[in-house]
Amino acid sequence: MSSELPANWKFDALESICSRVSVGHVGETSSFFTDGKDGVPFLRSQNVRPNNVDLKEIKFITRDFHEKSKKSQLIGGDLLIVRVGQNRGDCAVLPEDIGDINCANIVFARPLKGYSNFLGAYFNTPVGRNSLLSVSSGSAQLVLNTKSISKIKVPIPPENEALEIGCFSKNIDDCITLLRE
Repeated sequence: MSSELPANWKFDALESICSRVSVGHVGETSSFFTDGKDGVPFLRSQNVRPNNVDLKEIKFITRDFHEKSKKSQLIGGDLLIVRVGQNRGDCAVLPEDIGDINCANIVFARPLKGYSNFLGAYFNTPVGRNSLLSVSSGSAQLVLNTKSISKIKVPIPPENEALEIGCFSKNIDDCITLLRE
């Protein structure tokens, strides 16, 4: 991590610009799956890819399970990070207009206003991704720990600059998505 930043930027822990850093539901979930008509979308590791939340193979959980699982309820703008598996470290920002949604086994951060897309862009750079992977732990299978992620030092610009950089990055990602389609 380079210490060279613009004069009005600083390095600080991710948690310093988030109201929350947590992990989605950890435990058995398949008995709570239901159809899409009555269910609530349920994000899992395979739904989070670099700069992309893929809803094609989304599972749904019962509304009752969603309501009881408040700790893992997400809101638009949350930063999602895959914590285990072959795509460990993949990161995306949850779209603002997503509606009710819940998650399993995904670390999520709730950045302060204006920082979501900036942080999404940062953690999808080689430096940002390496900072995530460097805090992996475990012997049989590497895992990203919520507390370790919350302590990762990130570059923090003033909110207006973060918003501008985040918007620019999101526009490029949206163009790439359209070209792929």
